[in-house]
Amino acid sequence: MSNLKTLKAGIAVAFVALVAYMIVDPMLSREVFTTEPKRLFPVLALLGIATSALCVWMLRRAGSPTAEAIMVGIMLGLTVGAAGYPTALHLNRLLDGAGLKSYEYRVVRAEPVVFEPVESGLPKIDYFKRTAYWERLGPDARISIQLRRGGFGMWQFNIADIVTDIRRFQRGEKPQLGIPASTADSPKP
Repeated sequence: MSNLKTLKAGIAVAFVALVAYMIVDPMLSREVFTTEPKRLFPVLALLGIATSALCVWMLRRAGSPTAEAIMVGIMLGLTVGAAGYPTALHLNRLLDGAGLKSYEYRVVRAEPVVFEPVESGLPKIDYFKRTAYWERLGPDARISIQLRRGGFGMWQFNIADIVTDIRRFQRGEKPQLGIPASTADSPKP
């Protein structure tokens, strides 16, 4: 019975730690995927299912009632699968040998705001909600985006400069990002 209590305590600690990670990580992380990485979802589902099965097997082997083992296994499996998303983002970044590079994007005022790459071969990005910050820009405005193609081949971009500029704008200060098209296309003296 002591083995079962230790196992349950370990599972509870893992569950709470993973939930805390999923809450805190988005607040601290400054890179996000450019689009939903759909090929990642089956991997996360398999990870969750494998975790559930292993948890149920371990709890049953330690003497836990079947219904309890299944419920705890499902909860832990769902949590592990969900925590795999931000983990994949970090691994994609860590396995990237080239690092972030700046690319010019056109800002299309739509809902959500769309960033269209100026050069071909880069992903289109639709991440930010259309707000007064984006409305201040003229048609075909430009913005520099820090982008990487990570070790898993998935594109992600750094939102830190954009979020900082949006907050600056919300405080009533002059924004630093966003070049109106007429300025971006004019020759430099």
